[in-house]
Amino acid sequence: MKNIFLILILALLTTTVKGVQPTLISTHNHTVNVDSTIFYFDKAKTPNGIDTLAFQKGLISINNIVLNDNSIKRIQNKAKEFIGIEKSRFYTSIELALFNAILNAQRYHKAIDLGKEIISRYQATQNADERTLFLSLLTNMRIPFRLSDKLEDGFDYYTTQLKLYLQKNDSVAISICYYVHGGFYATKGLNDLSIYYYKKSILYLNENDTVDGNAYELYSSGRSAWVNNTAVVGKIYNDLGDYHSAILYSRATLKFGVKNKILNTHRPYIHKNIAYAKIMLNELDSVIYYLNIAIAEVKSSKQQVANCYLVKGIYYMHTNQLDSSEFYLNQCNNLIEENNMPANSTDGKLVPNYYRALCRIKQNRYKDAADLLITEISRLGNLRQELINEYSLLVEVYLKLGDVKNAAETFARCNTLREQLEADERSNRKISFETEQKIAAAEGTIANLENERKVAAITQNFLTVGLIVLLIFSIVFLLQRNKITIGKKESDELLLNILPSEVAEELKAKGSADAKQFEGVTVMFTDFKGFTQLSEKLSPKELVGEINECFSAFDHIMQKHGVEKIKTIGDAYMAAGGLPTSNTTHANDVVLAALEIQEFMHEHKAIKEASGQLFFEIRIGVHSGPVIAGIVGIKKFAYDIWGDTVNTASRMESSGEAGKVNVSGTTYELVKDKFNCIHRGKITAKGKGEIDMYFVEVRI
Repeated sequence: MKNIFLILILALLTTTVKGVQPTLISTHNHTVNVDSTIFYFDKAKTPNGIDTLAFQKGLISINNIVLNDNSIKRIQNKAKEFIGIEKSRFYTSIELALFNAILNAQRYHKAIDLGKEIISRYQATQNADERTLFLSLLTNMRIPFRLSDKLEDGFDYYTTQLKLYLQKNDSVAISICYYVHGGFYATKGLNDLSIYYYKKSILYLNENDTVDGNAYELYSSGRSAWVNNTAVVGKIYNDLGDYHSAILYSRATLKFGVKNKILNTHRPYIHKNIAYAKIMLNELDSVIYYLNIAIAEVKSSKQQVANCYLVKGIYYMHTNQLDSSEFYLNQCNNLIEENNMPANSTDGKLVPNYYRALCRIKQNRYKDAADLLITEISRLGNLRQELINEYSLLVEVYLKLGDVKNAAETFARCNTLREQLEADERSNRKISFETEQKIAAAEGTIANLENERKVAAITQNFLTVGLIVLLIFSIVFLLQRNKITIGKKESDELLLNILPSEVAEELKAKGSADAKQFEGVTVMFTDFKGFTQLSEKLSPKELVGEINECFSAFDHIMQKHGVEKIKTIGDAYMAAGGLPTSNTTHANDVVLAALEIQEFMHEHKAIKEASGQLFFEIRIGVHSGPVIAGIVGIKKFAYDIWGDTVNTASRMESSGEAGKVNVSGTTYELVKDKFNCIHRGKITAKGKGEIDMYFVEVRI
């Protein structure tokens, strides 16, 4: 029976990376009557114990019955008859199978209600099988929330659960809640917040932990969860357009998984993500290799196959092989229609019609392109960024057809969605920071209580042992006081090295630092061109030395111009002017710093070329606007910024050219009187539409 139970758990938990809708054992037409299911469960109860073969047939049949309120209630009542048998393992197996079947039937509200009921019942259990059921449903309840109109309710539910598990110090459940939040934010198109929460989920995992015996630990904790969650971070970096980071995280996951022999179902997902990143970076030599490996490795998930076909179609479109592109995009679409797959797959966004429409546009078949987009828009649900992309393309198609009326209406819908996304981005960041501060405060209180308990215990020991120990303690205290003073100075210096001085002082004074809105900030991104290819030719020591030399120079340049370094992400460097203290010179300061980086990299390249060494070339992007800034993290503090301004600055970098400083029209308006700039025209930036861009040449 335990093998049956493990199959059920794995059927749900493999959806963590694989498909959105978990398939229990097989999916057939709903032709089985609920009476047949009840018959098998009755037959399974014998005087000599449970007939596992009959019980298994009952479980399988649940996924094939017509599910309505009556049939669901009858199965739940029948399940109760198994309570207490073999520690309720049979009972929990039926509950799990029923949830799975309701999810497959796309009765999302019912799945949410059932999942909440079971989680509430078993979240405090000490029974291993009941905890398995609890953790599997806590993980997979994200699916009906994401695919229904209950996404906002999902945020509220998992925030409440997270606070509860923090109080209980249940690290596995905490990690799952952060993981689910990451998926919710990805659905809403807030990919940088998504990455933040996915990384939070990883913080609560121990990648060195190997535990056998309970199925939930295969995907919810330890090494396997670390591999899963890190792989998903790589995927979201692809969605964000940071393809270098996508490759770095994906390769790190592969390396760790291969070393520990735990990749199994993750491997095709990771290979597909690497292939997509390489397409976007125009590093095409190994794309087909990665995709063919991914398709060959897929065992049973049709959704993974569909996603691989989608990326293969994108590759052939990118290389202008339209016939091959359409073939794979059609294959992807056929799988979606045959298996009723949702667009919001956990393996990736299934949007083949968007790319099929691009093929039709290249063939001047605009009416067909419009039909494809209209069909796909109807199934995108909560995927607002994808809706914006498809509406934007549909506007272009309508204009080509001369249909001004539909073009105007579609543009209005697109613009409304974009405004909602930007407004949600601002409000969600504020809510997110407020929640994080409350959580951090709660964790700080818990830590203080632990310290107080330790002090109380030590004090009791002193009273017991007597004055001799107290005297020794006093002598040690006096000897250590100077060390503590020195240590405090060192820790203060370290804090100032991590955080801006104003923020560090607030943190020391209050124990926390409030997130703040800055209306006028200029953000700069830099990125090394061809970093992935170059990194394969350099030794690890040479690579780190090269990056360190460049970034150290950038740090000095930032300090010189009063610009705040925010962070480095792989080979990308991010900085901002106008914070943590607001000023009116932020745009000028950042552009001056960008030009000095440009000059440094020109000189660096010349030196490397003269000595016959490999060298980096850099793209620099700059944009100005409002941001939210604050401290993130519990175990490791980091000062970071969020907002559409950050995303647009990143797009300025990716839309630029090597050796150039590319600024947006917004930044240009702030610096046009101080720098010579060349207008590049309106350039299409991913997820942003057309943006006026300028190359900054020299200071006037």
